[in-house]
Amino acid sequence: MKTRIPLAVLVALVLVTVARAQQAAHEATPGSSSVAKQAVTISGSVSPDGKTFTAENGRDSWIVANPEVLIRNAGHRVRVRAYVDSAARKILVASTEVLLEGSRLQDAAFRR
Repeated sequence: MKTRIPLAVLVALVLVTVARAQQAAHEATPGSSSVAKQAVTISGSVSPDGKTFTAENGRDSWIVANPEVLIRNAGHRVRVRAYVDSAARKILVASTEVLLEGSRLQDAAFRR
């Protein structure tokens, strides 16, 4: 009888420890709820070092998780398809498209 109580306490302690470890591992997975499950398209400019991306509205900016994709477009306007992590303010760029700096086809001069 005396050995059953400490044994039960030990088993309960082990179960609580395992449950906490599983919960911490689940919260640290890269597929957490703050990361978008689908890629979004954002237009904006790349910083000169290629490590940050600023949207055209000027209010939103993100740290680029894979800057090697944007380094050749540093300082230019681009349209990126990326997975956004809103909690960490990071994006994972999937593809890029360079936008022309000159006239835009949506301008009134091209609609005539």
